[in-house]
Amino acid sequence: MIIHQPEITLRDGYAILWSRIEMAKQRANMPRYLWYRVPERCLPYLSTQSDAHLVGSLIAGMHYGEDIQVRGTTSPRLAYHLDEYQFILNFRMPNAVRRVSIQYEHLAPLAANPTAVGTTFSGGIDSLFTIWKHLPENQSNPNYQVTHGIFIRGFDILHSENENYQQLFKQYTKQADRIGLELIELDTNMLSIGHTRVQLNEFYGPFIVSTGLVLSQLFRRFYIPSSGDYHMLQHTAYSADPLADGFLSTDTMEIIHHGSTSYRVEKVEQIANWDIPQKTLWVCL
Repeated sequence: MIIHQPEITLRDGYAILWSRIEMAKQRANMPRYLWYRVPERCLPYLSTQSDAHLVGSLIAGMHYGEDIQVRGTTSPRLAYHLDEYQFILNFRMPNAVRRVSIQYEHLAPLAANPTAVGTTFSGGIDSLFTIWKHLPENQSNPNYQVTHGIFIRGFDILHSENENYQQLFKQYTKQADRIGLELIELDTNMLSIGHTRVQLNEFYGPFIVSTGLVLSQLFRRFYIPSSGDYHMLQHTAYSADPLADGFLSTDTMEIIHHGSTSYRVEKVEQIANWDIPQKTLWVCL
């Protein structure tokens, strides 16, 4: 697999960060490009580093056992830890993915000093809990207080559900504004990289991380809301893993898997009296 140099295209008020993904062998329904689209106002937050596309397409390379060539610049910290990250995924999901070799054209940290703290936001219990725990009234350290949320289209909300997405985005933005959270819409075709190849729980972790890496000029810290608690992880393998996600950090962005110390019912108990989930809760699956 070759991950070509990412590029940025401006179109119809949006900025699209894309890279050509070239497989060694032709694969059915495998897209030729992996792309992420954000409003044009977010253009200063984008970077043509290869980090997001490497993380976003890694599962495909591991699933097919294709060694990876990265034709672009990669974070040295990310490159250093990816071998151990692959080991954990292969150890947890040996029937789905295997370890591959990765060759890097150029290693260098992003020349930026990002300051924001972000997380993905679906409107579900997990993401609402993560935001709740990192509001100023619950997190005294300002360096860990969440400032931005990413609302993804092309993952749990499909492109065919655009009307539903727009209605939710309008509703969520209104509530996010109340707590000083900037909500960013992000559209992507990343689902097509893993869909039909491996099960959802086996591929969604690095994809979610990649959406944070897309906005690498913005985030110094990015939370991945947990789907499973530590007790569940004893029995079921998730590619979003509190023991592995930190290995996807870069020199300028820390990736934190948050919430696995709590059962989902405990999360519900903590946010039950918060009016925002009372008005907006949406079950993603």
